[in-house]
Amino acid sequence: MSPRKPSRKLSVARRRELEVQAALAREAVIHFHVSSAIALIELAAERVSAVRMLDIYLRMHGIIGPEAELLSYSVLAALGHRASKGAPASLFVEGEEPAQQRGTLLKVISHRLRGRTHHDLRRWVELATGAAQAGLLDIHVGYAAKFARELVESHSILQAVDLYADMAGVPQPLRDPLYLFLLDRLAAEELPRKNPKASPNADRVSLFPQRPRRVI
Repeated sequence: MSPRKPSRKLSVARRRELEVQAALAREAVIHFHVSSAIALIELAAERVSAVRMLDIYLRMHGIIGPEAELLSYSVLAALGHRASKGAPASLFVEGEEPAQQRGTLLKVISHRLRGRTHHDLRRWVELATGAAQAGLLDIHVGYAAKFARELVESHSILQAVDLYADMAGVPQPLRDPLYLFLLDRLAAEELPRKNPKASPNADRVSLFPQRPRRVI
């Protein structure tokens, strides 16, 4: 990205409006994480406990501190509700090792499933992590686009993205992709067609079009 430039100050009313949008984005992210974590737990049903898979999910996505606690409570509560309806999830598997120190993504997978023959599960974890990251990025692009449109008179797109990322707590690794994907989406909406006489269906097609959000 290019160096950040200072943007104009926001009015109190405008800042509050944006804070509401950022809060909605945070809520959407939490709901998506819960659904994605439960989907990963279901993939490992009868082979690896829900608690262990939840720990793997948190580590893979770099979720720590209060956010990790909130997500853990939400996932376990959802599993509890399912159990009350006759669909219990394994919360403990006899012989589990205690949680280890954090490591790299590959070390997490290899250690947490070490000694087992679940080679397919290792691959599923990797695939599910990528799908979840793509889904999170899709959420952030949608909300960042609202910031860019609301602030079009006072902020550049980059400034609007930076403001959104700070307010919504977007993880650092997603910020550059967020900016690029947002540019692509706005370009599809705003750039003129090369041929003015072309049919309405000849609009520019985004290289990274908005897609149905996948929960894996």
